[in-house]
Formats: sequence, structure tokens, C-alpha cells
Amino acid sequence: MQHGILLEVKKGKATLLTKDGCFVTVKVPRGAHPVVGMEYKISRERSRFCKVFLPSLSILLGALLIYVILSGMIPFGRNEAPVAAVPHFSLQAVQTVMMHAGILHVA
Repeated sequence: MQHGILLEVKKGKATLLTKDGCFVTVKVPRGAHPVVGMEYKISRERSRFCKVFLPSLSILLGALLIYVILSGMIPFGRNEAPVAAVPHFSLQAVQTVMMHAGILHVA
């Protein structure tokens, strides 16, 4: 815990000057009416959001990154043989299409 002198209060936030000369902005609790010039204690406790959510989010992102990297390196059920598709048209089918289109006339 540190102590600081209250310099300013605006929109639920208070600016304090600590003994070592640092300016610190802290959230003012609801219902509190701080007085400028008074000395206040500054608690450096992190909120529950920072304590619980941020570490679990970082672990999740790390695990996701490792999965993405490894899934690109390991062939999961991939067929390593190259696949080649060659279209095949029979001459009779081409002649039939050309006759219906009026391009080919059979004598």
C-alpha cells in the first residue's frame, strides 16, 4: 500500500501524488466523496478480472497457437500421393454437342 495526496477528481477517477513524486490515477469507489488535498491510501490489488480471466486467456491463446503450428506440420490423414484429374471427352459426345449447336453438319 502506498499513500498519496489527492490532487484532482474527475468522472470517478482520482489523481494522486505519491511520496516518491509519481502521479497515479485510481478509480474512486461509489459513494465515496474524496476531498482534494487529503492523504489517501492507494491499494495496488488487481481486480478479479485481471486475476482470473487474463491468465486463462493467455493459456488458451498459447494452446491455440501451438495447435495451429503443429497441425500444419503433421499430416493428419492426408493422402501424400498427388491427385491428377484429366478431363476425358469422347469424340462421339463432342460431335453430338456440335450438331445440336448447329456448328457441325453431317452430310
